[in-house]
Amino acid sequence: MINDLLRFCYEKGWSDDIYNAIVIIAFAVQMLFLIFYRKKYGLTLWQSIIAVLIIYPASYFWMLVLAWVENGFKNWGANNIVRVYVYAPLICIVAAKILKQPARKMIDYVAPSMALQQVIGHSVCPFAGCCQGYACSWGIWNPVTETRLFPNQWLECIVSIIIVW
Repeated sequence: MINDLLRFCYEKGWSDDIYNAIVIIAFAVQMLFLIFYRKKYGLTLWQSIIAVLIIYPASYFWMLVLAWVENGFKNWGANNIVRVYVYAPLICIVAAKILKQPARKMIDYVAPSMALQQVIGHSVCPFAGCCQGYACSWGIWNPVTETRLFPNQWLECIVSIIIVW
């Protein structure tokens, strides 16, 4: 059933639109989560908004740079935000300095929201075909490779849900 839906959306040309819409929704959910979660860390509303507006765009930019380096400086491509999560603490340290907050506090504050964003954003990766698992007969259909692949995106979502809670 899911494979039929993925193919249908791909054939109609909706795959990228669905993916992009859900990624935007994931960012909005991340922002709302941080606004409500801020009280636990004693941050003001503006500190929360500024933190998100520093950390997420910086992470996204760094993702593009990594993809640019990875493909031999030919194009920017590869919108996989997961590749920058390892750098998130460094970006949080910069945000903490700007906001005059302890770095550890900022890292603790932001970490669950990045996992939450991944849960939502990666749940629709099969539509875009950007994340690819190993070929397997029972897997989900991938529009890029036009084969069935192991659903690694959904496994990552499950792991991220565990991290959030």
